[in-house]
Amino acid sequence: MSAFAPVTINADFGGTAPVPAATVTYVPSSIDANGVAHWYKDESVFDSRPHLSMSVRLPTKGSQVSRVQVKLVHPLMDAVDTTLKVGECILNLECVYPKRSTQAQRLAIAGQLADYFWSDEFAAAISELESIY
Repeated sequence: MSAFAPVTINADFGGTAPVPAATVTYVPSSIDANGVAHWYKDESVFDSRPHLSMSVRLPTKGSQVSRVQVKLVHPLMDAVDTTLKVGECILNLECVYPKRSTQAQRLAIAGQLADYFWSDEFAAAISELESIY
């Protein structure tokens, strides 16, 4: 089990290799009653704080899968009134693994997805809202 500690994430994205100097640190906030861990980035305005959350749900009596869910939320603030939140950019990731999956199988598919995040197709979809054609 990982410790509930600050999380530092590379903040650079452009479809090329990350720039190590560009990072964002999220500080631990709470673990709620459902086991969801929450981290926030320090910001002077409460509503402008980016938020990261993660949960791991193991198989239950009626389920044969484990789920890892990650959510990253970046608030959009008004250009004139910087204390007014006008929207949110949200990234949801859900990994669903059969109960019998091995660690190697889980790491292999996660590694492929992590690598895909640096592909030209994903970069174009995110930066230009461009579909595959």
